[in-house]
Amino acid sequence: MTKSTDVPESACSNCGAISDVATATYHPEAMPKPGDIGVCLHCGNPMIFTDELRLRNPTKAEKRRMANDPRIANLEFMRRMTVKR
Repeated sequence: MTKSTDVPESACSNCGAISDVATATYHPEAMPKPGDIGVCLHCGNPMIFTDELRLRNPTKAEKRRMANDPRIANLEFMRRMTVKR
């Protein structure tokens, strides 16, 4: 079972959707920490958790790391399947 965690409200930098909860997908008991990746469920925009657990745009280096991370592609696939329902 996955666990959701309340986080400070953040707006997606791509679509403006508001997020105030994070849900771990690969480690059900994980809590978000600074530097972790968060993905907007509305548009799929990947962002990074700050020290305050708000979301920000990734740096160029972070984007390169995410481009090579198969978990990001899997998250986008799961998001699209969920949105289609």
